[in-house]
Amino acid sequence: MYPYKFEYYRFQLVPKKVVQLSIDNVAYTYDEIKAKKNEYFSEVLTKTTFKGKKGNLPYRIVYEKNNIFVLFLSNPKPYSYIHDFLKQQGTTEPFSIIVIDNNPENQLMAISRNTEAFSDTKTVVKILSQTINKHLDHYNVVLHIEPIFQKEEFWKIVGGKKEEISMIRFELIKPNLTNISGCLKDELKRVIDTTNSHKTVVEFNAPARAALEDITPSNNDINGLVDYSANGGGNIGVKFKHDRKKYQTAESIKVETTEVEIQNANPAQLDAFVDSICSKLKRR
Repeated sequence: MYPYKFEYYRFQLVPKKVVQLSIDNVAYTYDEIKAKKNEYFSEVLTKTTFKGKKGNLPYRIVYEKNNIFVLFLSNPKPYSYIHDFLKQQGTTEPFSIIVIDNNPENQLMAISRNTEAFSDTKTVVKILSQTINKHLDHYNVVLHIEPIFQKEEFWKIVGGKKEEISMIRFELIKPNLTNISGCLKDELKRVIDTTNSHKTVVEFNAPARAALEDITPSNNDINGLVDYSANGGGNIGVKFKHDRKKYQTAESIKVETTEVEIQNANPAQLDAFVDSICSKLKRR
């Protein structure tokens, strides 16, 4: 059994308001695209080829059941070794494990850390986003992937310096998940929808030599924005007086450790692994 550390993300599949003709010359309405967006995502995921800086990246889907996928994404790297007193060249293929819950009510990802393969999970997210979006464009859908973070950590940071908060910036991905969009005010959701904004920035700035006020969990308006962001709805940036650093919630991503022997797992073991990961994904 090997302990894997998984970092958790939420993905959103946002249809375009301006619908272009598909290659087969069939124009889909916004509502039709919205109803089929997860179907399109599954189709692209199972047929695409992921690309890195030096070419195609090997990948393998090892599990596909009930809208859940488990795939290995490798990043081949050369290495040298000595054999028979001579220097030889070889290739190793370290990989990250990616668990995707494509249930339209969940849309969650867990990505394992493996610095031998990729510098961090954000690199994996970038590869997934760039490759999948290239193909989803055919269906007039855009994929957004944002980290899930512990909102308690945010309030801990802010609460310790609440008299010094000079700026808070919410970068909100257009909501299309009922179970988290309820955190946002109806007025905000309505203006995001009518303007077709896929990323909306809401920023609060204090006057010079002053601080923002009432940045607390009891402020329902602010707390709703924090809840939405914490559930993978977007990043929050915070600045404090007399501190040049900008704190980002993306740096406080939710991490869980799972022990598994996944490379040689049988179907029952894979089912147990998926159940374990998905229960942690949904446990907020």
